[in-house]
Amino acid sequence: MENFSRKLEKALKYPAFKITPGETGYHTLMLIGENGKIKHVRILKGLVIALILVQVLVFCAAVYVIYTSRKYVEDNRGLLNALDISQKNYLAMRDEKDMLTARLVLAESMVKGVGAGADKAVPAVNASEKTLASRVEPALQGRVKVSIDNFKVFHEPQMNTLDIQFDLKNAGTDIQYVTGYAFVILKENDIDQNNWLSVPNVPLVSKRPSEIDKGRRFSISRFKQVYFTTKIKSIPQRFKVATVFVFSISGELLLEKDLPLEIKTGGT
Repeated sequence: MENFSRKLEKALKYPAFKITPGETGYHTLMLIGENGKIKHVRILKGLVIALILVQVLVFCAAVYVIYTSRKYVEDNRGLLNALDISQKNYLAMRDEKDMLTARLVLAESMVKGVGAGADKAVPAVNASEKTLASRVEPALQGRVKVSIDNFKVFHEPQMNTLDIQFDLKNAGTDIQYVTGYAFVILKENDIDQNNWLSVPNVPLVSKRPSEIDKGRRFSISRFKQVYFTTKIKSIPQRFKVATVFVFSISGELLLEKDLPLEIKTGGT
């Protein structure tokens, strides 16, 4: 033990390497073995700095890989949601096409059943039909009614989007096609119109959408699921009320309905 103390004192008093004022590129590391033997090791400063830089670069690369992979996952999720909405719209359009085809076949069969003598009476019938149409058309328009059901709003926090959906139903007494445009306006209250969000985004005039033909187009005989997706920057929970507007193809207001708003997080 005495020998070890002596060696340690000697090593501290007389270092194995003298450091001169110009020798700034090295560090001296003193190692003590189990037998008390002391070793001096020189370490290059440049090597230490290089190792630190390598560690920093590895850390930055890992952060970049994590960020890009997360963004890739979010983009994929958004594409899957868009694909799901497109598929639902395609199925709805296919059903409408089948119904229109059936109506066309029925109309053609009725035309073929008309005799040759009826062709001569066409001019007189057309004249009377014009007068009849002018009287019947307002009555038909008055019977055009729509309603909505199953109104839902979902927030996708990773994509900063709102997904809105509801069932649009033909509530008229006659079976007829209703074609038009739909809008949804999200409100904090009924006073501050500047903080309202119109979906699709159009200017509001007198608290109503002004550009009707930019709404969500629909065509229904019975019912159809209507979907909206919009980007949002602020907190969606600030919206308390949703107003659904439904217009005919000519711009006539068919429905204006206020609904209490409950925004759920995540998809359907």
